Amino acid sequence: MKVAIIGGGICGLYLTKVLSQKGHQIFLFEKKEILGEKVCSCLYSERIFDFFPFAKNFIENEIKFCKILFPKKEILVKFKKRFFVFNRKKIEETLFEEILKQKNVKIFLKKEVKKEDLKEMERDFDRIIGTDGANSIVRKYLNQKSTFPFLGILAIFNEFNFSNFAEIFPTEKGFLWKIPRGETTEYGILEVGERAKKIFDEFLEKKGLKNFSQIKSAPILLNDFWIPKNEKITLCGESAGMIKPWSGGGVIWGLFGAKILLDSFPNFLLYKKRVENFFKNQILISKIIKKLVYLCGFHFPFFLSNQYFVDGDFFSIREIVREFFSNKV
Repeated sequence: MKVAIIGGGICGLYLTKVLSQKGHQIFLFEKKEILGEKVCSCLYSERIFDFFPFAKNFIENEIKFCKILFPKKEILVKFKKRFFVFNRKKIEETLFEEILKQKNVKIFLKKEVKKEDLKEMERDFDRIIGTDGANSIVRKYLNQKSTFPFLGILAIFNEFNFSNFAEIFPTEKGFLWKIPRGETTEYGILEVGERAKKIFDEFLEKKGLKNFSQIKSAPILLNDFWIPKNEKITLCGESAGMIKPWSGGGVIWGLFGAKILLDSFPNFLLYKKRVENFFKNQILISKIIKKLVYLCGFHFPFFLSNQYFVDGDFFSIREIVREFFSNKV
């Protein structure tokens, strides 16, 4: 089949690699010239090795637990899976190099696909997959409007920090974070757009943090999961809203969505059914957990335990009952 993939992030590159290996003719379109420039904390679980074993070469630090710091309650969250901070740029570059070895792949960098282009592409391609992020032109082409209430901002400071834990500072709708990246330290925020910058600036000033080496920001398609009912065009990854409601992380969820797509390919309607069954349950469970923890953390901290042991990527009803409704000391 002749397949167009719009967007050269991790999800798009993974789909390009696997579909080309299966003998399909792939055309990859990426509007940027340089890969790996996403606004991303690059904190992924060991599940990423199931997709990219070579990612072990690009670990910057290991995170064994995180501290959630409410005003009157500190919660220690340990993970069932190991979590690492990665160099995302190198992961994407390695994937890109592997794809270049495939004879049935054509790559177009600095090529921004527009709505009028997609009309022609519908005639020229057997399948079209949008993996082009929160501002997905494919999503817009399918007349699905996206709202961007949440904004992600991160800043990198040149301070060595090999601590094995991350710190989370909940805000009204989101949270601030501190992640030790080994040779650098990252601070960031996920909050409602108009409030994010103000809260982040106040946080950095309070911490006495100045002179960051880089800062990035981007809208986050949080709580906006959608897959089209279309036999020829579909979405995957961030463009489909495959984003964890509690953290804003999308790489592992996107890769799991890509795997479901690959298992269903070329039947996009089957993919829609399977991926919705999986992610709608995860999103509902995640929203319940987040609301409960925030409600208790800010108003009834005595209901929360001091320590939890969770998956970090996916939750189950059993885990909710065991971990969040049991009052451990």
